[in-house]
Amino acid sequence: MQTDKFTIIRSLRVRLASCLLILLTGAGCASDTSYDRHNLSRVWLSQDGSQLFFDATASTAYPADSAEAEAIRLGWLSDWLKLRKFCTGGHRVSERRAIRNDEYNPQRHNLRYQIECI
Repeated sequence: MQTDKFTIIRSLRVRLASCLLILLTGAGCASDTSYDRHNLSRVWLSQDGSQLFFDATASTAYPADSAEAEAIRLGWLSDWLKLRKFCTGGHRVSERRAIRNDEYNPQRHNLRYQIECI
């Protein structure tokens, strides 16, 4: 009887280890771009809901003056708009600028884009 309990426990441990391995391997499948989008940008509406903004962080990995980094940031913007179901008919950036110290900026991003839905 004792052997049966140990066999069951060992079997459960192997199954648990297999499940953990699968989960950990799958977690590595998320793209860096998606991870960076969540950590380095956000889309938000003004308090009265009349203006739509996209804030992003320019860094050494995504410099403010890099065309490649800007293309990635604009991809994040498109992804955010799709996820939040904003601007379903399209959008355009009407302004891109550095965020001033006196502006609302809880996540301490350094670039602000004003977005217009088409």
